Amino acid sequence: MSSYLGIKRWYLTFLEKEKKNWLENILFFFLLILSYLFGMIVSLRNFLYDKRILKVYHINRKVISIGNICWGGSGKTSLAIYLFRKLASKFKVAVITKGYAEDEYRLLKDNLKKVFDDKNRIKLIRRLVNDFDIFILDDAFQYRKLDRDLDIVVIRKDELLRSKYLLPASSFREPLTSLKRADIVIITYSEAKRQDYYREKVLEANSKLKVFFADYIFKGFLDRDKKLVSLEYFKGRKLGVLTAIGYPQGFLGKLKSIDLWIGKVEIFPDHYCFSPEEITLLEESFIKEGIKDIIITYKDYYHLDFTRANLNYFIFCVELKILEEDKFLRYIEDVLTDKVSLQVG
Repeated sequence: MSSYLGIKRWYLTFLEKEKKNWLENILFFFLLILSYLFGMIVSLRNFLYDKRILKVYHINRKVISIGNICWGGSGKTSLAIYLFRKLASKFKVAVITKGYAEDEYRLLKDNLKKVFDDKNRIKLIRRLVNDFDIFILDDAFQYRKLDRDLDIVVIRKDELLRSKYLLPASSFREPLTSLKRADIVIITYSEAKRQDYYREKVLEANSKLKVFFADYIFKGFLDRDKKLVSLEYFKGRKLGVLTAIGYPQGFLGKLKSIDLWIGKVEIFPDHYCFSPEEITLLEESFIKEGIKDIIITYKDYYHLDFTRANLNYFIFCVELKILEEDKFLRYIEDVLTDKVSLQVG
């Protein structure tokens, strides 16, 4: 495996380590210094946009931003798919991606048709403005060049429980106080008994937030040709898991909920793309454990080069479910039809 992979794995493990030795504490101290410097840059940038010192472009169409404040795995892309499907029957909707996350773009493109990808999102939207009523911006909470009618932030419940240092001393891209410019927060993977606690945590940053909760519902398995596979196929089989997503714990938790026999798990950093040679080595390690069937996520499907793959690969398919869905969609549509007026910073 590449040295980059080893370094990234070590870094992520280091950040999550609760007890550090003296050398690790010295390194973490330097990361904290960088974190505070990064925080100063983030604050200055947001101030310049808030005061319109940095130019903010406006288009004569409705714009919904979907984003997060923490690095990776919150569920932004799933929400973009969900919103498109819910709104497309009433409006002409396009999803705009950021131009450099190929797996997320391909996942959106396979599930939706009106998906467009460019690093210059403003130029792209101007080209499309006459063809659509609504633009959904994927991963855009920090993309402040474009005015928006609705800012939705997706947060995992565990992100509300960890230290709030910014990168590189933690995984936060912005402090929790940045939620003051959001309109809706969706908290994912939250257990019912602690929802009041999670709600209070985000309302401390912005008491006007609309707070909703969401989870993922298992829909079924697809083979590598994207044909449906019965759940009965997996009963009694020793299975392997191979994944390179931002929050593998959520994926593994859902797998456990359907009572499968998981014999070996290989986790790689988010967006990691496997070479054919790496696939060969990984398959050999699975075969040694008596495993011939590998479970992956839909996003992982785009990380894998199957040209030298010999084992069976199955996509674990889930669907985002928002609690109080009627209330959520009614609020979205009220904003889009100007029944609710929002002042976005």
